[in-house]
Amino acid sequence: MVPKAETTGRPTITDVAAEAGVSTSLVSLVMRNLPGASPANRKRVSEAAERLGYRPDSRAQRLRKKQTGTIGVVVNFEHPFHADMIEALYAEIGSRYELAISAVTPGRKLEEAVAGLINERCDVLLFLGVVATDEQLMAFDKELPSIMLHRRLSEGTIDTVRVDDVDGGRMATEHLLSHGHRRVLYIDGSGKAGSDDRLAGFMETVAGKGLAEFATVLPGGESEDDGARAMREVLAMPSDDRPTGIFAYNDRCALGVLYTAVRAGIRVPDELSVIGYDDSRISRLISVGMTTIRQDTKSVAGSAVARAIARMQEPALSAVDHVLQPTLIVRSTTAAAPNPATKDIL
Repeated sequence: MVPKAETTGRPTITDVAAEAGVSTSLVSLVMRNLPGASPANRKRVSEAAERLGYRPDSRAQRLRKKQTGTIGVVVNFEHPFHADMIEALYAEIGSRYELAISAVTPGRKLEEAVAGLINERCDVLLFLGVVATDEQLMAFDKELPSIMLHRRLSEGTIDTVRVDDVDGGRMATEHLLSHGHRRVLYIDGSGKAGSDDRLAGFMETVAGKGLAEFATVLPGGESEDDGARAMREVLAMPSDDRPTGIFAYNDRCALGVLYTAVRAGIRVPDELSVIGYDDSRISRLISVGMTTIRQDTKSVAGSAVARAIARMQEPALSAVDHVLQPTLIVRSTTAAAPNPATKDIL
């Protein structure tokens, strides 16, 4: 019989072999569920592993293979929506693959974040909420198959999985117009991902209804401060010219609009309707209850993981733009316009 080993720290396969009184090769067969071990020995090894709290090192097992089964995510954690996406990705991969996260921060450049995942031997890269040129992305794709989430790129750059932001902008605007709002405002994302498409959806919709002269666009951004700044501009307008419906670039921007409006004594939604974008966790707070456009994280994560697996199996696949449809989520920040002037209705 093999003498029992004194275990320290995380138990190893050698510890299990000593505890069960068998060889390490037999333990390996049992842990990998391969033939070659008798039922009695399988039971002995399993019970020893359970007593010691042993877990096979799945990462080491994958490293012995050509592929590691690891999907790397390069992410900028500035927004709650990005955390929602990471959660959806973990749910989607389950136990089939591993997810490795590498963050871009003010002190950590994109190249460093990517290098960290390459060193971890990831098989594919997902990019979420990061700013990168087409040239950078194509260079990364030569290193590892790369997929951009929630951003439209130039045709043929790299794979993308995103929501149709033009349609999302159209949905948000149509929602306001359908409630009788004629003076409507879009607070732009100032070049952030999807902002130009959302603006296009807004402008196409108001023009199609013959209301372009009553529509306004203000520069904004992706933070609460950007929304608050835009709302202060609205408050500085003559009361007759102020919009009664505001569509903000994202939920955080919309939250800044809401807080600034309420502090100024404006009743939401009785006097002002506000709609955001993303359906992030802040929009779902009971204290906020924000009407928004949902980018379905589950569907995007599912499509992203499916494409990642396809690229693992065939890295030379041509880039595709996978576009999903957004959904309007109506909550308590939008309502009928307050007594729209008949002269504004065409």
